[in-house]
Amino acid sequence: MGLEITKFMIALEDELDIRLDEASPFEAETEVTVGMMVDYVERKIREKETAEVLAVDYPQKVFEQTATILAQFAEVPTNVIAPETLLTDLFPDPTRWRDMRQKNNDGNEEMDVALNQLADFERIYKKSQRTLILVQISAMLPVPFVLYLLGCSRTTILVGIIAYILLSAYVVWRYYRSQFYKSRRFPPDDVTVGQFAEAITAHRRRFLAPDGSPMTRSAIELRVIEILADIIAVKPNDIMLTDSLVQDLKMG
Repeated sequence: MGLEITKFMIALEDELDIRLDEASPFEAETEVTVGMMVDYVERKIREKETAEVLAVDYPQKVFEQTATILAQFAEVPTNVIAPETLLTDLFPDPTRWRDMRQKNNDGNEEMDVALNQLADFERIYKKSQRTLILVQISAMLPVPFVLYLLGCSRTTILVGIIAYILLSAYVVWRYYRSQFYKSRRFPPDDVTVGQFAEAITAHRRRFLAPDGSPMTRSAIELRVIEILADIIAVKPNDIMLTDSLVQDLKMG
């Protein structure tokens, strides 16, 4: 099975919250078309459209589940946690936050996804940090040219260029390391338990339409084609349901 097909399968599972099994068209050892994949994905999605997940009160159930887990590790009564409670108020001691991230094995994956989604709350801060990085890198850029204008030897100029590359790489590495460290070691700033639970709910309901209703057949077709187009780097309009993944789309 080709690398692009493998990526396609993984993307379908991750983005639509389905798990491909032995009923997958890929297991039949036949030429798989886009339409066959859409049929299969639709069946898998319909299986997940349970009454519980579609219920109006499902977000409240997720909030209660989330509050119970947070209360356990924060060592506070569950009834003191409200939707507007800040994660930083629950975990003033980052040690408890780290314990939850390390020991809550069952929910860690979806919590990680939710935290990544909630990183948008810090987009202004991150944008300013990225701007600062560009300023720092730009400020160092003239160094090799200054050395050249000063008549320095080629060796000195080469050392200056290498130093510039290394320092630039260090600045970028330090920024991304700080973001990774912060998200794993400390609760995100200004994020409430309610927002955290909403992000988890959205992750669990990602096989549904944005408004929480079941996706129509046409919406599923479009979503599968968009995922496929992203994998093979073509426009969605260039993909047809009758296209073969291997012969027509060249996914070897």
